[in-house]
Amino acid sequence: MARSPLPTRISLDQIKCIEPNDGFGSAEPYLWTVFFKIDGDGVIVGDNTALQGECTIVASDGSHGNLGDRDVDAGDTVVVPWGIGEFRTTLRPIPRSGNPNEDHPGVVGVVLALLEEDQVTDAGAQAGYAALVDFVRKEINRIIPTLNFFKQEVSDEEIAALTKAAIDTVKDAIESVQSTGDNFWSWIDGDDTIGFKVLRWSHDDLVDNYWDINERFQKVAPNGAVIEDWQILGESQGAQPSPYNYTHARRSEDVGSPAAAGAPTTCLHPAQGTQNIVYRDTKGHLHELWRDAIGQVGTTDLTANAGAPTAASSSNPTPTWRPPPTWRSSPTSAATAGCTRCTGRPATSAWTT
Repeated sequence: MARSPLPTRISLDQIKCIEPNDGFGSAEPYLWTVFFKIDGDGVIVGDNTALQGECTIVASDGSHGNLGDRDVDAGDTVVVPWGIGEFRTTLRPIPRSGNPNEDHPGVVGVVLALLEEDQVTDAGAQAGYAALVDFVRKEINRIIPTLNFFKQEVSDEEIAALTKAAIDTVKDAIESVQSTGDNFWSWIDGDDTIGFKVLRWSHDDLVDNYWDINERFQKVAPNGAVIEDWQILGESQGAQPSPYNYTHARRSEDVGSPAAAGAPTTCLHPAQGTQNIVYRDTKGHLHELWRDAIGQVGTTDLTANAGAPTAASSSNPTPTWRPPPTWRSSPTSAATAGCTRCTGRPATSAWTT
């Protein structure tokens, strides 16, 4: 049976610094992401069952400081800006030429590199990222004709070879735009590659499914001691189109409210067009995530505002219907990995609200 187009999202949410390796100063991490998909937007299955066409590539900002935090120490968490860490698309089945009832599953993924700024120039970092984007596009387009009904996946060995070649290409691009003196200092103390990874999911992996992204990058000394340790957290998800036209929103992350420690409570006032979520944080405070009638969003620490005692760790807020004139409310939501996410109804509509 033919597959249906699948709304898909990849989101890199947080970078945790467990142990930096930057001498006596703070770390200055930056993140390169190159999102890609191989699907029916640009590819078909030819008469010989091999894929034909080109991939879709989405690039972002590869500059130094693109995470907005250049003072990161052990125990710090950096929130990844959505413009760098999030990719939303519709994954379309790859049609088979002359047979509309047969198709090939599309693939979506991200090439990510976590780096730490040292002596590479800003121009060098930007040139390195541009080279990575171009390399990923060319390599995926080279691989596409090797895929067919009998070989639907790129092997781990092919990914490993691609990774090594990508790093070499980036180094060459950085050297080509730097002066001899800059290249000397880059050689002495070049930007560190903390971690490099290719993540990918097929259409069938993602249908109404949720995948955690939890990548750990460690450097280990010859004596076995961990000298550098970072973690990238996020998720990928596919959801069948919602009959309610819901869309996804990262409510607590968007307004900078703390992580949730229990299930949230939600209320909706359709007549006023307002939404409200209340949840308990890890310190026992109740927080309100609100959206008003004109679409503005914000957060309020209800416990602090009222001077109230903290909530018990086993309790979750329960709504009482007594709306004030500026009542704000929200559709059904879910707390996942410490972030309150509106998921709407029914549950099968996954990341939409």
